[in-house]
Amino acid sequence: VLATSTTALPDIFRGRRRDGFTSHLFENDDPSRLDNDLAGTSTISQILDHFDLSNTETWHQTYFFNHAYVKDESKVNILYNPGEGAGKLSSITSASKSYVYYAQQLNADLYALEHRFYGTSQPTEDTFVENLKFLSSRQAIEDIAEFIRQINKNKAGEQKWIVVGGSYAGALSAWVRLKHPELIAGALASSAPILAQLDFYGYLQMVDADFKTHGGLCYDHISAGIDAAQKLLQSEEGRETLTNLFKISPPLSAYDGLSSFDIDIFFSYLISPFEYSAQYNKPTV
Repeated sequence: VLATSTTALPDIFRGRRRDGFTSHLFENDDPSRLDNDLAGTSTISQILDHFDLSNTETWHQTYFFNHAYVKDESKVNILYNPGEGAGKLSSITSASKSYVYYAQQLNADLYALEHRFYGTSQPTEDTFVENLKFLSSRQAIEDIAEFIRQINKNKAGEQKWIVVGGSYAGALSAWVRLKHPELIAGALASSAPILAQLDFYGYLQMVDADFKTHGGLCYDHISAGIDAAQKLLQSEEGRETLTNLFKISPPLSAYDGLSSFDIDIFFSYLISPFEYSAQYNKPTV
């Protein structure tokens, strides 16, 4: 069945659509009407290591702003967290985003803060292993808190912040709310894996159940195909067949012995279209 492998591709593991938080309710709104002076990109001077007071290094972290809906008396700010990907201004100017709609209703100021080590927000000159110690959710939580502190300095009165994110970014939004209730009034944690599980086989059980319920003969064909692939992996001739069929380079036959990790990666690629189809309700993928 589909639940024979639990490793997912990074794109699927991210757990949300590339343009997440969209809604068909707002498809007719036109984001191009925004005044260029009200929305744009800027940077703040961010702390490299929030947990080492002896380390005074800083770097420039990119953020995006949209002041189109804010009113002075509202004191409400919505901060979108893009998560593990490059930030985009369109993430807070597109009226198809639910949190942009919320900003309209609340007369809120809109921001998006790019995650460290993604896009143009690079804390170090390179990503050698020794520098990746600065890439962690703990550092990212404090980045958000420091960003809010700096923005608040330029605002009058007590500000209310709502942090928004999906998947990992959703979890990050919830964590920073828990860690800094003095700064953040609330968090919208969409599809957030708050309780992380290393071997999350339940995900593929749901994919399997989805196809079993709605897939008809497709379910049987998928199951038979995965079973056939498992059998082909057991022989050199079978691995050559798989190599030719899926255009694998280097060929599977080049390995003296396939590790369990190699096999997991192969099946993650094999089943990822079915995961995507079930997760995002796209039966034609």
